[in-house]
Amino acid sequence: MKSILNKISKISTLNALLKSLLLLFLILNFSIRLNAQNTIAKIKYEDAEKAFYEKDYQTVLDRLKETEEILGQTAPNILHLRILAQHKLYELNPFESFKQLDSLKKNVSYYLDNYDIAGLEEKYKEIYFIASKLPKDREDYQNLKKKNEAEQLLKKQKIEEIRNQVDTLMPMVLIERGEIRLSNRPNNPLCILTDYYIGKYEVTQKLWEYVMNSNPSSYKCTSCPVTNVSWYDVQDFIGKLNNLTERNYSLPSEAQWEYAAKGGKQSKGYKYSGSNSSKKVAWHTSQVTWSGGKNHPYQVGIKEPNELGIYDMSGNVYEWCHDWYISDLKKIKGNIVNPVGPKFGVEKVTRGGSYAKSDYYCEVTRRYSESDNPDKRASTIGFRLVLSIELP
Repeated sequence: MKSILNKISKISTLNALLKSLLLLFLILNFSIRLNAQNTIAKIKYEDAEKAFYEKDYQTVLDRLKETEEILGQTAPNILHLRILAQHKLYELNPFESFKQLDSLKKNVSYYLDNYDIAGLEEKYKEIYFIASKLPKDREDYQNLKKKNEAEQLLKKQKIEEIRNQVDTLMPMVLIERGEIRLSNRPNNPLCILTDYYIGKYEVTQKLWEYVMNSNPSSYKCTSCPVTNVSWYDVQDFIGKLNNLTERNYSLPSEAQWEYAAKGGKQSKGYKYSGSNSSKKVAWHTSQVTWSGGKNHPYQVGIKEPNELGIYDMSGNVYEWCHDWYISDLKKIKGNIVNPVGPKFGVEKVTRGGSYAKSDYYCEVTRRYSESDNPDKRASTIGFRLVLSIELP
């Protein structure tokens, strides 16, 4: 009997030991899983922080949601970052929906009610500032929305007025897609151009004054091309013009310029832009009037247009192009779609000749040393613009 009791005692002790080991295993397993979950949650949160600095605010919200699902709770730092991301999205489109605003306001209120504790004072102030800028309620939101809609309507009307004025001062001509070898040289690469618009006239002093509130031209004549503008000056003008019109104007590439000067698909192979007679289409040294010993640019659109109805692409003033100048185009290999020249250079391409040059320089294929320092300002250099076909 005593032997049996000893055996039972040993079995009980073994069972207790096994239970203890099993409990220890479960605790260790839970701890490992918990640590793993915490590590994954930390990575998700760090991903959310990274997305915030990259201004990818929707990804921030997605990563924070995943973090909460792993942890099974919302922590102060998670809610703080969520509010910041929601607020950024709200600022980008404040009147997308009241639901968006309501969610943000609820999170702000919860944060202010529950997390005003030691160590969070600065974050608390940040959230309080956000709260002070949000609409008070649905009625306040609707009033602000109506006010914004009215402001947007006025802005749209103003842009339309500006566009109409610009279109009047600078009508554009559609250039249909086509192919061109610059200077008609067989060894030069074949350039393939998609549709684009180009100015019917060189940019006038009147348009420059409308956009820039100044006129740098030495010879004042509102309907004459603006001159004494560097390539960089032109970039400033384009930036302001694009902001005013919400369009995408730019200088033409050299390929776009020459293709339009030759008449595009309507080209008749003329020596000058629109004729084999320079007298008909170009102002140059034998075609200008001298005044006080100095010649000067002429009113745009006086001579005959080319095959596409574009004026003064031969003579009057040289025209800035987008491209950096490269003397040997054969270095560019293969077919090129919408080329814009080398990425780097010293001088910018100018094309078309001017009133101060002979008709030799007015030929549409002429590009020998047709370049100038982009800082240069001269009474013989102006420009015309192209407009992206995709935008209004």
